Order: sequence, then structure tokens, then C-alpha cells
Amino acid sequence: MATHYHVEVVGITVSKEQGKLARQWCKGLPVTIKLTDYRRLTGTFDRIVSVGMFEPVGVRHYCTFMPMIHCCLALDGLFLLHTIAGNRSVRFCDPWISMLTYYLLACAGSFRSRRNQLWQIVFSKNGVPGGYESVR
Repeated sequence: MATHYHVEVVGITVSKEQGKLARQWCKGLPVTIKLTDYRRLTGTFDRIVSVGMFEPVGVRHYCTFMPMIHCCLALDGLFLLHTIAGNRSVRFCDPWISMLTYYLLACAGSFRSRRNQLWQIVFSKNGVPGGYESVR
């Protein structure tokens, strides 16, 4: 995003290894990588992008995650939620999903069988005048 759209980026992670790698990849770019839990994030952002985070947050913590996003999102900001979801709503998933390798392989299989979809949902606090147009 920093390279192609000339924006300043703040990335957050709880993984020291992921943070170190992200800092290496983003060296020289206007990117700050913070080693912190999303629940401790402060500040206001024009855009928030969540990729692959909603799944480990889990349904039990959606009521913490979404208000935190709302709090950090600027009034005219946009929030992109990028997540994998099934074709039908369930309250619980297979406990084996918490093992990352199994999770990724299970997702690949469920995509092939068309049981899961990749969802990209854009949220705003007050709507977008004229409507939101996806740019792909």
C-alpha cells in the first residue's frame, strides 16, 4: 500500500517474528510496525484493513473487535474486513482449525469444494456519498 498508493501505514502484530520480518520487508517505506494487541491500539485511521485476523479473533471476541475498529476509524474512514467464511452460519468450528497448518489446508480443500468463500466487506461509519465502488 505504501509503495503503490503513497500512504503511511501502521501494521500491528502480536508476533515478534512477524514484526521483525515486516520491518525488513518495509525498510525505507513510510511503514510503522507495532508489536501490540489490537485491543491496545490507539489513534484514528482513515483506512483500516484486517486480513486474516477475524478468524483467530473468533466469534466470542467479535463484540470487542468491532467496537475497537469503530473507535479507531475516522468519521469518513473505511474498514475492509477480509476473511474466510462458510456458506452457512455456524456458532462453532472444528477445534482442529486452531492448528495453523491444518487450518490452511482445510481452507484450501473447502474452497475447492465450494463450501467456503473469501469475503471482503467494506464498512463505513456514515456511508459513502454516492455509494462505495470497489476497486480491484
